[in-house]
Amino acid sequence: MGKSWLALDFCQTVATGGQTWNYSAKKGSVLYLALEDSLARLQTRLKKYTSTGIPDLYFSTRALKIQDGLVPQVIEFIKERPDTTLIVIDTMQHIRNNGNDKNAYVSDYRDMEFLRQITNDFSVAILLVTHTRKMDDPDPLNTISGSTGLVGAVDGVMILEKENRTTNGGKLTIANRDTEGHVFQLEFSNETCKWHFINEENVEEKEDILFDTIVKMISDKKSWTGTSTELCKYLSEIETRQNFSPAAVSKKLKSNQSTLKNKYKIKISLLVENNKKLITLSL
Repeated sequence: MGKSWLALDFCQTVATGGQTWNYSAKKGSVLYLALEDSLARLQTRLKKYTSTGIPDLYFSTRALKIQDGLVPQVIEFIKERPDTTLIVIDTMQHIRNNGNDKNAYVSDYRDMEFLRQITNDFSVAILLVTHTRKMDDPDPLNTISGSTGLVGAVDGVMILEKENRTTNGGKLTIANRDTEGHVFQLEFSNETCKWHFINEENVEEKEDILFDTIVKMISDKKSWTGTSTELCKYLSEIETRQNFSPAAVSKKLKSNQSTLKNKYKIKISLLVENNKKLITLSL
């Protein structure tokens, strides 16, 4: 799909203090764990970018597993190069231990907590490259391989999708805890092996449709309680042109409680009852 090319582009941008699309990078050393590449394949890929090498960009095609010493390995690298600002792990599957945990959520969350030791102690970002499920879903967040513990434990996600296998058009959906969301329309160049920016979808417009539909619902009912799945089904009956995703709607409501209250005069309550996550909306 081009995930590794995009990750490599980010690495080059940070290592050189350059720019990706309209975003400038803070220059610093970068460690790229290219764990799906052989040295020969990695060299072939790099020749697409440079003939002289990229100073401050370091590569390794091997690393220990998360629970077998990966964190001390990375910390040692950072201590040797204190200006390190970015660590890329491509792909995450290669650093995970094959445990016997029956609870996938616990396993995913625990592994992310191991890596958070690094970001808590050093001013670095860790970019984990992983796969998506081979399934269609209106909410890209639902396609990430793994349990909800994986998404819940990280600070943000980026989902890269291609329109189809035979074209170069793609979409990058970005959802972060502390920054606004983005949906970028991109196009991959076979010549430069880079994703080029085309335009950005209007995320705020989609949020307005969601909130306006909720206002219509509450103006009739005054109060409503149910799961996110039940809410989306109800909203879709009101706004038939829009496909509402339970995961996306739940996330939007949770992060926009003040907006709902101040702008739309709608109160929201989130609670768990009988192992069900319930949403209550009221005027």
